Amino acid sequence: ATNTPRIDYSTGAEAFLLEPQSTNLITYSEDFSQWNNANYTVQSNIGVSPSGNNDASSLTNPSGGGGFIKQNSTVASSTNYTFSFYAKRGTASDVKYSIYDNTNGGNIIASTSYYSQLNSSTFTRVTVSFTTPVGCTSIGSYILRDNISVGTVIVWGAQLEQKSYATSYIPTDGAAATRNQELCNN
Repeated sequence: ATNTPRIDYSTGAEAFLLEPQSTNLITYSEDFSQWNNANYTVQSNIGVSPSGNNDASSLTNPSGGGGFIKQNSTVASSTNYTFSFYAKRGTASDVKYSIYDNTNGGNIIASTSYYSQLNSSTFTRVTVSFTTPVGCTSIGSYILRDNISVGTVIVWGAQLEQKSYATSYIPTDGAAATRNQELCNN
C-alpha cells in the first residue's frame, strides 16, 4: 500500500480507501471497442470520465434495432457477483443492462432500464448484484441489451467482481486485475 490517497470516483474526492482484495473480471474496463458488439458504434476518448482523463466512450445505436454490447467472463457457480459501470445520458431515450447465464442459457438479470438513474451532466455509477445459478461457469455482462432507442450513451469504467457489493474501480486493459487488501497501520 502507499500513503498517496486515491480518487473516490463516486464523489471525486481524494480519500484513503481501505478495502478488501478484489479482482475486476472485465478484461477491457475502458475500451468498449474490445467488447462483443451487435448494432452499436463505439467512439473512444470522446470526453472526460470520472478519472479526469479524456477516456470516456460513446456507444451509439444508429438504427433503433436491438443489439448489444457485452463482455463474457468465467465465474463460479452459486456465487455472489456485482457488475458496475459509470454512465451518463447522451441522446438515447432509454438504455438497459443485463446479466446472462452463458452456461445454462438464460437471463440472470433480464434487460433492465437504468436510464432514470442517469443525467447528462455527471457520471453515475450503475451497479447490479446477483448470484450465479447452480452450474453456471460463464456469464455475459451486457452494458447495453435490447435497446430500441436510437442514440448514444456515454460510459466508462466497467467492473465485474466476486462480491455482493461494488468496491472502488480497478482499471483493466486486456486482462483481469486485482487490487490487494489495503491496511492502515498507526
